[in-house]
Amino acid sequence: MSYPFTKIWGPGWEERILRRVQARNAMTVTEYAERRPHTPLVELATDLGEHVVAVQLEKLLFSEAKAANTVNGCIKSYLVRKLHEEIPDGWGCEDSDKRAASAYSSWATAIEMAIGEQYDDLAFEVFDRVRNTPPPPGWLPNDTDDPILVQAFKGANFDADCHSAQGAKG
Repeated sequence: MSYPFTKIWGPGWEERILRRVQARNAMTVTEYAERRPHTPLVELATDLGEHVVAVQLEKLLFSEAKAANTVNGCIKSYLVRKLHEEIPDGWGCEDSDKRAASAYSSWATAIEMAIGEQYDDLAFEVFDRVRNTPPPPGWLPNDTDDPILVQAFKGANFDADCHSAQGAKG
């Protein structure tokens, strides 16, 4: 069986996904995702049907966030989703250190790809604050207003210069 690369990434993939999102009564991918604030993108992509993958949603979410100057919110939301994907049983469960490292790695890589490597240190600082809180056993944030995340993101500004970083990447 061959991978349907051209069906997934072929011309018009963004419009195809937006039509599917709009068919679910959301105007944007962000609005669609916000309705299920801790659902991993893999699940959201599956729910949108055939030939939609999580990385496409990631790309569209960051694109919409940059256009709306809401990158900080997008990054927080993406961390909530990554924690739910990688540590489904919550903080302190079996292998949670290893799983948290995987969540951090995926999250930080997405940030770097979306807005630039100049935010690597800031992403590390935010995640380190989460780890050093430390979260109670079984903790997972329900949304971006979780007190642990609010504290971890205090003073973090991923919105700063994200438009110039985008232009520099070309």
